[in-house]
Amino acid sequence: MICDLAEYYHIYDYESVPPTTLVVLISGLDDRSRVMKKLMGVEVPIDTIMLGKIYDMLQAIGIGLGGGKQKYKPITPSFLTKKKQITQGYSTPRELNAARENILKGIKKHGSGLG
Repeated sequence: MICDLAEYYHIYDYESVPPTTLVVLISGLDDRSRVMKKLMGVEVPIDTIMLGKIYDMLQAIGIGLGGGKQKYKPITPSFLTKKKQITQGYSTPRELNAARENILKGIKKHGSGLG
């Protein structure tokens, strides 16, 4: 959300903006924004999904016209598949610091493996 506010509205200190204004601004984000993609459950913009679907349909038509002997794997489902999340978010600085401490304890216990 913070990145979208900075990118779309050039708001870098979101805490200085009234919460009701933030709600209005966030609800006005387009479907290419990170927030809206997250709400829709996709990782690519809707226009990319639609172009992928058009491509899939054209490939199916082409295969049908060619006698149907070729196999084609559609690309659109790969756009809609949820990928494993590799990042972790924290709601408070306390949660972040606790996680950081656990990571550092693990590194100290097992070694960093960096050299």
